Amino acid sequence: MKAVLTSKSWVSRLLNAHRSVALAMAVFIYFLSITGMVMLFNDEIKRWQEPDIPEFSSYAPELVGIAAQNGMDSTDESVHHLSVELPIPALPRMKVHVDETDWFIDADGKLERQFVPGWIDFIEKIHFHLTVPGLLGTTLVGIVGVQLFALLLSGVLAHPRIFRDAFLWRRNKQVLLSQTDLHNRIGVWGLPFHIALTLTGAGIGLASLVAVALAPVFYEGDFGKVFEPAFGTEVEGDKTPGPLPNISQALTTFQKEKPDLIPWYIMLHDPETVGQEAEILAIHPRRAIYGDNYHFDQQGQLTHQLGTSNGPAGQQLIATFYSLHFGDFGGIIVKGLYLILGFTLCMVVHSGIKIWLLRRRQRGAASPLLEKQWATVVWGTPAILLFAAIPMQLSWMTVGQAVWLFWLGFIALNIVAVKASGVDQLKRWYLHSCVALIIGLLGVQWARYGGFNRWHPYEVINGLLVLFVFGYIVNWWQAKKALAQSTEISAHTQSTVT
Repeated sequence: MKAVLTSKSWVSRLLNAHRSVALAMAVFIYFLSITGMVMLFNDEIKRWQEPDIPEFSSYAPELVGIAAQNGMDSTDESVHHLSVELPIPALPRMKVHVDETDWFIDADGKLERQFVPGWIDFIEKIHFHLTVPGLLGTTLVGIVGVQLFALLLSGVLAHPRIFRDAFLWRRNKQVLLSQTDLHNRIGVWGLPFHIALTLTGAGIGLASLVAVALAPVFYEGDFGKVFEPAFGTEVEGDKTPGPLPNISQALTTFQKEKPDLIPWYIMLHDPETVGQEAEILAIHPRRAIYGDNYHFDQQGQLTHQLGTSNGPAGQQLIATFYSLHFGDFGGIIVKGLYLILGFTLCMVVHSGIKIWLLRRRQRGAASPLLEKQWATVVWGTPAILLFAAIPMQLSWMTVGQAVWLFWLGFIALNIVAVKASGVDQLKRWYLHSCVALIIGLLGVQWARYGGFNRWHPYEVINGLLVLFVFGYIVNWWQAKKALAQSTEISAHTQSTVT
C-alpha cells in the first residue's frame, strides 16, 4: 500500500487533480478566506460601524418585556416571529426583531431607531452566499468548501515527504522553489485548522441542500423535520389572540436557576396568541456550542430545554459548527489565532496559483495577463471591499448596491490590469489604493462620530487602522529611500569605472 501511495504515477495523478481543482476554485476560495477573516470580528465591526447605538453594561428583566411589547406595537400586521436580542459582552446592545424589521432599543425600552444593514452585512453576503441569493448561494459556498477539503487532502497525499519536511523552507533559492516550500510548509502547519474550517463551512453551506433532498423522501416534504433532532421545531398552535408571556419573570427565573449562562435571545413564535411558543437562547461560556434553547410558559416558568448542551453527542457536535468556524468560543485570543490561521489560508491559495504561473513561465509559456489578473484577485479584492465601505458608512449605498459594485469593480480592475506594466506595478497600485481608502474611511468615521471611550471597538479598530497606514507609509518611504541610494551607488560605480 505504501509503495502505491508513493509511486510516481499515483503522485502525478494526484498533483494533476490538485492543480485542476485549484485553478477552478481559487478565486472563490480566496473570496471566502478574506471575507472570513473579516467575519471573525463581526460583533466588533458592528459596534465600529455605529458607535452611537445605546449600549448596556446591565439591564433589568422588565426592560426586555417593555421592548418586546413596543416591538409588537410597532406594526399593525400579524407577527409570526418576535425576538429580543439581549446585550452580551461581545455586543452589548439590545435589538428587537419583528419578522423582517429590526429596531435598536434605548435605556427606556423604546424603539431607538431602525436597523439598516451595513458594510459587515455586505461582507456576510459574500461569505455565506457568494452574493447569490437563497439556497443556490449557500449551496455554492458549501461546494467550494468541499473542493477546498479535496485540495487539502490531495495536497497531503501528493507529497509523501510533506510532514517529514515540515520545517524545510529554502528562502534563498530560486523563486519557484521558495514558493513551493512556502506553500507546502504553511499548508502543513495550518492543516488541522484548515480541515476544521473546511468541514464546518461545508456543513453549514450544504445543510439546506441536504434538507431539500431528504425532506420529500423521509419527512413528507417538511424541511423543518430534517433539522428537528438538532435544533428543535416550531409547532403551529392555537391562533386565538392572547397577551405576551411574562418575559421579565422568565428572565428572572432563568438567571436564578442558570446563573452561569448568558441569556442571548428571547424568541417568540406566533406572539400574542394562545398557542405561542417562547424560549430563551443562552450562551454556555467555555463551551464550543453556539448555545442552548430553554422554553418557558405563559407565566414565565422554565419548562424544558432543547438539549444542544447535554443531548446526544451528534446533536452537540452539530451545535459547535458555527462557533468552530468563526472562533466564537474563546474570546479575542481565539479570534486572533483564527485571524493568523485564516491569513495562512490566503497565503496557501496565493502561493499555489503563483507556483502554477511560475512553472508556466519556466516552461516558456508565461502568461503576463493571467499573472496580472491573479494579482488583481489577491490585492484588488481588499481594495474593492474597502471602496464599498465608504459610501455604505455614509448611508449612500445598500447591501444590494454594494454587491453590484463588488462584481462590476472586480471586472473593471481586471480590464485595467491589462494596461499595467507588470504584477509589481499592480500590487503597488492596489496597496496604495487600500491605504488611501483607509484614510478616507477614517475621515468619514471621525467626521460622523468623533471620539469615544478608548476601549470601545470604534477607537480600537480606528487605532489599528492608523497603525497600519503609518507602518505602510514608513515602509514605503524606507523602500523608496533604499532604491534611490542603490541607484546613486550604481551610477557612481559606473562613472568611476568609465
